Amino acid sequence: MPLATRRAIEAAVTRANLAEIEAYRTLDPAPLYGVYTGTALSESLAQVALVRASGLFVESQVTGQTVDNFELIAGGRRAQVDVTARLTANFLQQITRLCVQRIQNHLARTTTYLEFTGTDWIVYDTDVLSGQPVPVPCR
Repeated sequence: MPLATRRAIEAAVTRANLAEIEAYRTLDPAPLYGVYTGTALSESLAQVALVRASGLFVESQVTGQTVDNFELIAGGRRAQVDVTARLTANFLQQITRLCVQRIQNHLARTTTYLEFTGTDWIVYDTDVLSGQPVPVPCR
């Protein structure tokens, strides 16, 4: 795989992560459009709506990310990559902004599927490989 293609895919994964962080923080799904499509977009939209309906919002941070095992498929128009990211998230009440739950230092592993749009890469699906973290109460 050409280095430029690998870097473009890594950048797309990073943009998608940042968009998701912003959407959960603001409860506005707008950042998800343009970085996600298909199943990835519909699942992310549903999750943001679920968080909003619960009366919470999420402040999260990715403190480290690696993108490995690049595989180009469909004649180079699609890619499958393994992503490992370390994240921390605080679930806060929308009204009081008080933290009610947190996830600390969770190592999330996913397989991310991207497609080339002609100008950039966009995430169309993900498979979560690591277990879902269990939030703990804030202290």
